[in-house]
Amino acid sequence: MKTKHPGGRPPKFNEARQRITVTLPDRILKGMISIDSDRAQAIAKAVDALVGENSVRKPIEIVEVLPGKTIVLVGPNQCLKEIPFLDQIEVTPARYLLIISSNATIESLELALGDMRQSLATKNDYERTILEELLQYITHHRRRKATTKSELLLFDIRSK
Repeated sequence: MKTKHPGGRPPKFNEARQRITVTLPDRILKGMISIDSDRAQAIAKAVDALVGENSVRKPIEIVEVLPGKTIVLVGPNQCLKEIPFLDQIEVTPARYLLIISSNATIESLELALGDMRQSLATKNDYERTILEELLQYITHHRRRKATTKSELLLFDIRSK
């Protein structure tokens, strides 16, 4: 006996999925054709290429920018937005450079991250991992007296 097909289109993906509606610029829609003629497949492939299949990406990345000098890039993290003297600048899609105010110290950032540890149980695993790895990295380098602050030149393009 044949199983009756429920009708409609067969699923495009063999995993949990949901229907969405998005409005995209024409240039993006045209560019998607070079990835896949099927728009859903093109979006899925682009996201997988950016963040990795199954969203596997290092929570923090240590990038050497000068000989012996590194910066830390982190993935998206709402918890870090709660620290008033810390800004996140998106330098590549879903990768953020951390900037602390000139009047804040490395120790104050370490303390703020340590205090956040009390509420980590309520955060998602990815954000919790970012916080824990960042705290570990900062603590390790502060204890070795291997941290420095440098100024980043920013321009306010809204002023006349």
